[in-house]
Amino acid sequence: MSLLLPDGTIGVDFLALLTNTKPGEVESLLAREYVKPTAVEASMNAYLIQLDNKLILIDTGAGELLGPKLDKLPNSLRAAGIQPEQITDILLTHIHPDHSGGLTVGGRRVFQTPRFTLINWNWTTGPINRWGKKLPSQPRPSFSKPIKPLPPYIKSGQVKTFEGGS
Repeated sequence: MSLLLPDGTIGVDFLALLTNTKPGEVESLLAREYVKPTAVEASMNAYLIQLDNKLILIDTGAGELLGPKLDKLPNSLRAAGIQPEQITDILLTHIHPDHSGGLTVGGRRVFQTPRFTLINWNWTTGPINRWGKKLPSQPRPSFSKPIKPLPPYIKSGQVKTFEGGS
């Protein structure tokens, strides 16, 4: 069994995500089609996989880190008949807030899972990001927010990390 579990939505300024465009180019193309550039509501999701007697949660949503339209993952789990304490394994693809924020609420662990795996720990915490560029000495909020939910799990000794190709 595998399930997509909604965590909610967040407004995203899609123009800021476009690269290799000239100033005003996208706006001009949109205006030609009578479309006004506005934020788009993007879905944030986690995934649940049942494998034999394991319930593996891939990512944990944003939790309380990114606004009131999110933090719906616990309700999505319950709607699927799963309690957070039944999750046996958590796999985080990386630790940006939209993937790891749901690990804690009010600084307390949401999941008591015995196994916790984090892919690419250095993607956000190392001095060099995944594109080989040195990170600024003052990390952007998207790099510092995700660290917040991790300490309770790290202190428990449950976190195992590995890099791609391992």
